[in-house]
Amino acid sequence: MQTILVTGAGGFLGSHLADRMLDAGWRPMLWARRPTPLLREQGTRGAMLCLASEMPDERWMAVLAEAGIVVHCAGVTHGPGEARYREGNERLTRRILARLRPGQKVILIGSQAAAGPGRADAPRKMEETPAPVSCYGHSKLAAEREVAHWNDSVILRCCALYGPRDRGFLPMFQAALQGLFFRLGREEQWLQMLDAGSAAQAVLQACSMPLAPGPWFVAPFRPVSMTGLRQALAAAVGRAALRDFRVPPALAGALAWGIGQGARLTGATPFLTPERLPDFLQPGWCCDAAPFVEATGWQPEVGLEEGLAATLAWYRRAGWLR
Repeated sequence: MQTILVTGAGGFLGSHLADRMLDAGWRPMLWARRPTPLLREQGTRGAMLCLASEMPDERWMAVLAEAGIVVHCAGVTHGPGEARYREGNERLTRRILARLRPGQKVILIGSQAAAGPGRADAPRKMEETPAPVSCYGHSKLAAEREVAHWNDSVILRCCALYGPRDRGFLPMFQAALQGLFFRLGREEQWLQMLDAGSAAQAVLQACSMPLAPGPWFVAPFRPVSMTGLRQALAAAVGRAALRDFRVPPALAGALAWGIGQGARLTGATPFLTPERLPDFLQPGWCCDAAPFVEATGWQPEVGLEEGLAATLAWYRRAGWLR
């Protein structure tokens, strides 16, 4: 097996990918900005840690050239200001590619946001012209276009991911424990949600076999409506039902603006900001993952109900929820 380097290994999906590689007997290089207890533990299991806080910048970037396969997980998913998305997604990808040598394989962990929304009755297909609706989506598409010029590359566009260690869906669980469920917009929305373990397994399979560049969608087969998500979440937290609050688009815009302004003052990186609001207001985030399934044999490992229950149990064990 070639040496594999994972960028963004301290992040949500990157940490799950590192676990899966170690479980499979691989010895990945984990590229991150600062140490975490989990990274230290993964280091004791055989991973090589490449931490920006513990080595000179030149050396930290130079280790990229030592890997046979670079899985690029690092990126920016939320927070205020368009510039942070361009820097953390497009420009970082460009800098990483500039450090690689011919013959290295690059696997970019992308997002459906780069392709644009898709309705449940018309899921987005891999051959469609991209139509992102937010600066996040545009920055992820720009990263894809950087990688597309590389001779040996694969692009995986993941749907919405959740699971242990994820902070994005944490507020949804917090509200559910209070008997509440919030949604933005008035119409019913549909989306695909995939647990991080299944997403990590998809990446492992992309590392292990020849695969066309794509871009490939990675998602479960069936989408869920926001009503269905509310019901599944109620079951996970042990409630008969959750009270449904619908936030009209105009009010959602004001709320996002206020959160964004507060984030600029405090340095916080909230998930709902004006830059990400267009993504949250779409009628659907559905895509066709059948081509990836047919090419690799990959299958999601758990259903939504089981995945939500496992995520809630982890939040409680970690002390994030009571």
